[in-house]
Amino acid sequence: MNDNNLNGFKGYLISKSAVNEKYAPYYVRWVSSCYAFVNQSLSDVLTNGQKQDFLKHFAKNHEDWQVKQADNALRLYSYFLA
Repeated sequence: MNDNNLNGFKGYLISKSAVNEKYAPYYVRWVSSCYAFVNQSLSDVLTNGQKQDFLKHFAKNHEDWQVKQADNALRLYSYFLA
């Protein structure tokens, strides 16, 4: 995995005021967890199916608001990669 992508993503979130700075590490963690779950490189754009598989798995052990936050993090990461 490429931590430069995650550091860049964190900077992107903060610079665009996409999320409060104190929440940025969680967004980075959710993206990292998703990419590890689907075993993809952080430079790859995920399919909707991959994201949904991860979110279903994620929902088993997390609160609804965390699942929504993870979904939002993945959406923002897709914008970041584009």
